[in-house]
Amino acid sequence: MLLNSVLRAQAQIVCFRFARGQTRSSSMRLFRNLRRLWRGKTIKRVRARVVPGKVIHTLSIVSTVRNEAHNLPEWIDFHLAQGVDHLYLFDNESTDATPQLLSSYARSGLVTVIPWPHRKGYHTQSRAFAHALRNFGGANRWMAFIDVDEFLYCPDGQALPEFLAGFAHRPALLVNRFTYGTSGFETPPPDVTGHYFWRMAAPEGPFHMRNLLAPKSIIQPLHVTAANGGHTFILRDSIYNGYDEADTPILRRQAPAFRAERIRINHYYTKDRQSFMIRVSRGKTVSNMVVPESHWLELLNEVESKAIVHDDSICRVRPTARQAAVPVSPHGSAQSSVSD
Repeated sequence: MLLNSVLRAQAQIVCFRFARGQTRSSSMRLFRNLRRLWRGKTIKRVRARVVPGKVIHTLSIVSTVRNEAHNLPEWIDFHLAQGVDHLYLFDNESTDATPQLLSSYARSGLVTVIPWPHRKGYHTQSRAFAHALRNFGGANRWMAFIDVDEFLYCPDGQALPEFLAGFAHRPALLVNRFTYGTSGFETPPPDVTGHYFWRMAAPEGPFHMRNLLAPKSIIQPLHVTAANGGHTFILRDSIYNGYDEADTPILRRQAPAFRAERIRINHYYTKDRQSFMIRVSRGKTVSNMVVPESHWLELLNEVESKAIVHDDSICRVRPTARQAAVPVSPHGSAQSSVSD
């Protein structure tokens, strides 16, 4: 019923634009959206017009969260210690202690919390990211779009805003990710960065989990015209998705060379086996879909088979207890949901 309503609304917009003689590309984009909805796929590209404003934050993080109370304190404090000024967190219908935990950070002014339910037919992260750009983009010089299982940092300890200053002439930076396995943990250890030291080496050939190889974006909001899923953005007057740490331009749909010496993301995709299976039972944050358990077990086994390289570089930059900007609140449930 809802899908039919969305399809009818999209069709009306197409007819209206044709009647007004608007651009062919605009109408074709609407037709593509209609086709995606008809095939049961999600619409990923969401327009985001950023209005210039007074820059308040040098670097902010944008993320969608659901049932992450157990992981949020460490993740937030880690990024504040790396020089992040602010976080915009979209609460995707959490049922654990996440809302109460985030309220303590919100009162400190470090976090803006936005309730964010799913909308059938649309990519949840794209909608959230476009909303963040439209409403907060003008107040930020840079915005990084990552998940709560991803830790962004410079291996040499350089503050993130200081590193980004060298890319002020670029609209977007693409950051590669190292994906980690369970490191042998069956149940959750006390924290993430102090325990998971086994990572997956950068693959050199076809790999089943393509999304685990895709880099994440740090963008200058004024150069963006649309969100395009959870990884990249459509840049104004550009055929590129962004630039890597070597200042090499990356074309859309191009797989960038794997460079992560100056800036990187540690992607703790599985964490321990127990937490991973709880996560997958709750569906994906981007679409609220439920995938057969056999599929997730296959992915888990593939990550484990490739996670053979020991790496503890994050220990050199992770914050101490004295660096935490906000007292750690009591942890809630360890349940969370899966994103890419």
